Amino acid sequence: DVSKNTALTSLICFSNQLTELDVTGNTKLTNLRCGSNQLTELDVSKNTALTSLECYSNQLTELDVSNNTSLTSLHCGSNQLTELDVSNNTALTSLLCHFNQLTELDVSSNTQLTELNCSTQTRDLELISKNGLWNADMSKLVSSSNFDRITSFSQGTFDSETGLLTFAGKPSSFTYTYDVGKDDQTMTVTVNLTEHIHSFSGWQVRTPASCTESGEEFRSCSCGAEETRSIDPL
Repeated sequence: DVSKNTALTSLICFSNQLTELDVTGNTKLTNLRCGSNQLTELDVSKNTALTSLECYSNQLTELDVSNNTSLTSLHCGSNQLTELDVSNNTALTSLLCHFNQLTELDVSSNTQLTELNCSTQTRDLELISKNGLWNADMSKLVSSSNFDRITSFSQGTFDSETGLLTFAGKPSSFTYTYDVGKDDQTMTVTVNLTEHIHSFSGWQVRTPASCTESGEEFRSCSCGAEETRSIDPL
């Protein structure tokens, strides 16, 4: 509990078993090192004086550093981050965000960066069978406006219009490289694939039956798959 330590400028508490850490009252902090704990959240929005933040090897799923415009060093690797926006952190010289679940990263605003490690990102995605082929929807990982920043795939054929990556066989995973926007550096993302299980809606009438003619009803899945069945004539 450091809530009363409002004069703190440096807090070093890495390699413990902390599950909570409240530093919202420590507005004079310039150095925070809380890596290798068991934190699931960390609010640094009030710590606008921070120049160095090390929160690696925790269980963070979110990290908002938009208010920390004085940061020169951010080490947040080995967490469970799915997004990281560092567009406001233009003073950064070191960014280590490897071993997370990032699928996109833009460091084009971080012109002072001299150290960057964003490798080994891992994410899960569903694999959908359709017309004898297997498809993965990349738009669930990368926004369509950034498809052109994907520089390569380890396998499959990518359609930038639909966002679908199509495989002839049934893979268990694939990797893609993503241009992070500085000095031709890329981030490699490993995508683990699991077969999609259909979850159909309730039956809906498409064509009502008449006295003498059959009708048709259908149900659909979020993946686009559809089942139909006949309605007996009245």
